[in-house]
Amino acid sequence: MHEKFWFLFLNQKESFLADHPISELTLYEIKLLELISIAHENCTPLSVGQALSLKLIGSPARVHKMLRRLLDKNFICHVHADRNFRKKFLQPCALAYEYFDLMGKLLIRANANTGLTPSSAQ
Repeated sequence: MHEKFWFLFLNQKESFLADHPISELTLYEIKLLELISIAHENCTPLSVGQALSLKLIGSPARVHKMLRRLLDKNFICHVHADRNFRKKFLQPCALAYEYFDLMGKLLIRANANTGLTPSSAQ
């Protein structure tokens, strides 16, 4: 029963995101954006060095290229730590929050269309 919910969400996601700038990113870039955003929301933002060491995403060179694309496309930005201008932290920008807001709305919509309740979703 829960798979219907998931497939409905995936179907809506594909159609809604076709014109969104997120559609230009690779799955690895989206995963990196998610990890940066989760760390930021947990008040433990990732430094550029920490992001480069994420083996899950790829080699440091590959992660650096992905960070550059996310920065160039305005999904993330650098924030300096206090007065230390050498250490940069990563945080999501407005475009990333727009994407996450859309994903939240799609989850709510898919849930409403399946009729699942929190008790039946266990």
